[in-house]
Formats: sequence, structure tokens, C-alpha cells
Amino acid sequence: MDCIIINLETAKDRMDFMTKQMNKLTLKFVRINALTENDLVLSNEKSYWNTWERPLKNTEKACLLSHINAWKSVVENNSPTLILEDDAFLSNDTKSVLEAASSLQNVDLLSLEVRFRKKLISKKREELYFGYSYSTLYQGGSGAAAYILWPSGAKKLIAYSKKQAALADALIAECKNLKSFQIEPACALQLDCLPLYGIETPIEHFSIINSGENFNRPPYEKGSRLKFLRKRLISQLKKGLQKFFLIRKSEKRTIKIEINKFK
Repeated sequence: MDCIIINLETAKDRMDFMTKQMNKLTLKFVRINALTENDLVLSNEKSYWNTWERPLKNTEKACLLSHINAWKSVVENNSPTLILEDDAFLSNDTKSVLEAASSLQNVDLLSLEVRFRKKLISKKREELYFGYSYSTLYQGGSGAAAYILWPSGAKKLIAYSKKQAALADALIAECKNLKSFQIEPACALQLDCLPLYGIETPIEHFSIINSGENFNRPPYEKGSRLKFLRKRLISQLKKGLQKFFLIRKSEKRTIKIEINKFK
């Protein structure tokens, strides 16, 4: 399976870490340059960026555009692809999981990660690989560090991103015609989550999106707060209704992991 790693040119330590990790798993990959604030071409199009539920940081905008570039590569190569951010920590079974997933049909996206948060998934599971299963993912846009994307899904996300801005993981979660699934046990964690599972962090980690001057969210423009609040409330209402109508065939819970697979 093709693999793409999204990496900032200045984050050489992360790329070194990812390279060692991929070599250990004997996975071939292509690096694509993550965009920065200086690369933003839509930064002046307020009507686009204001479609999200709150003002977005420039680093969040750049992160979304970086993922969009990865999606375009999936369409161009016309092959299911593992998309990784450069702080993804993969389990030892990842290669076997990818090989099993490559034969899946009628799937747009398969999330490999968990962030110690509950996700709304179907009660029904399908076997994927020895000890691994996958379920329909209804809600749970927490993290976009490790997911397999099929060309069909990439086309849907690109189309949706033309009219909707959001955090990268939120946009994936909000794309309602996307056939998304969750693998269990999860075989990817972001580096900042490792201490929560008692796993030693292999390199020093900090969030580029939330570091330095990017820590604070941009202020609301005059008269915009109520508009953003309305969008937020409508979004939460839709999620609540979806959860209600899926109550018989879904469950909201934390996705399991096998810690020994990460050592």
C-alpha cells in the first residue's frame, strides 16, 4: 500500500523518527511538504474560512491544506493510501493491517488511530486481520494522524473542502457521504498521547499548531461571535439527533489498543 507522510521542512527530527519507524516496519513512503502560514493562498478569503464553528488559526488552515494536498495525491495515484502526520506512532502490526485492508471494498476511509476519546461506532464488527476488526465510524473526529484513504473518499473530501473549512480531522468527520470505518484495536497513536497509555515517548514532542504565538485562538471579529455560536449549536444538535437515531445499532466508547504492540 502507498504511504504518505506530511512533514514540515523544518521538522527534521520528526522526519528522522518517521523514517526509522517506517524502515523498521519495512513500509515504503513518500514525503510531502506540510504547508506553513506563509503558504496560505486562501487566507484572505474570509467567507471560506469563516464557514467553521470558530475562527481558525493560520496553522490550522495550513494543516487542512496539507491534508488536501495529500488527498489530491491519492486521487492522482488512484490507489488506497496510508496518510500519516509526522507524529504518528505505529504498532508493530501496521504492515499486516495495511495488507489486509488493501482488499476492502466499498470503503472510503479507515481510521487507524485513537486519542483516548470516545467514538461513536457501530455495534456490528467485521473481521479484518487476526485479532483486528473494523466498525462503521459515525462520530469521532479526534485526530487525523493516521488513516487509510481510498480514491473514492479522497474525491469526496476534496469536493467537501471546497465549500467547508474546518480542522482537518473535523472536516473528515463532518463529510457525511464519506464511508468511514474504525479499526480495533487501534494501531496508531499520536506522540502526545503516549504518556496516557504508559508508553515512553521516543522523541521530544510539542504541538506545532498550538506552540508559541499559535497557542491562543484568533479573536472573534466584531459581530461574528453569535454567527459562530449559531454554527456550533446547529452542529451539536445534528450530532445529537444522529446519535439518537442510531441508538440501537451504535455505541459510544473508547477504542481499545494493545499496548504491547507498540513496544
